[in-house]
Amino acid sequence: GAPKASIGGDQHTLPTSYQVSTAYQRDIGFTTTVEAAYVGNFTHNGRRNFNLDVLPLYGFADPKNQFNQAALSQNYLFSMFPGMANISDFADDLQTLSYHSLQLSVQRRYSHGLQMGMAYTLSKGMGMQGWDPYTADPNLTINMGGTLVQGGPDALRQRYWGPTSVDRRHNLTINYSY
Repeated sequence: GAPKASIGGDQHTLPTSYQVSTAYQRDIGFTTTVEAAYVGNFTHNGRRNFNLDVLPLYGFADPKNQFNQAALSQNYLFSMFPGMANISDFADDLQTLSYHSLQLSVQRRYSHGLQMGMAYTLSKGMGMQGWDPYTADPNLTINMGGTLVQGGPDALRQRYWGPTSVDRRHNLTINYSY
């Protein structure tokens, strides 16, 4: 398994990141080279913070949690630590990133006053975009777009797994110098 670290007496799995790259380059004559490459990046056991004292689902809609038709401060509603603000811990149970890319390039080296090139990248960056205790709770049934789903890891993945900020499916670059 993955290496463990002791933090405050608790055993936590250390985040693990793998980077993979391989490339093939070929001179095709005419002072021109062609290159094809694969790049991958995968992160497992990513850390996330979570609140130790979770308010009940729809807790602010309950009339007993309101005063003068306005919701009470959440600090008054916590049951484990009454009157305290959010107290959080962290867990390390997420696959937080999966990135794949195919990179192709053609470069004509400087010759007779002209240099030019082209590079194309096809990539896909996916990862966890959030987390909430209600979707993670296997005892709750969650409405996801009109479909009722049992909470838990599969529901978390269905709701929060998606394109990340590094997801750029197609990227084309052309350059020249004369």
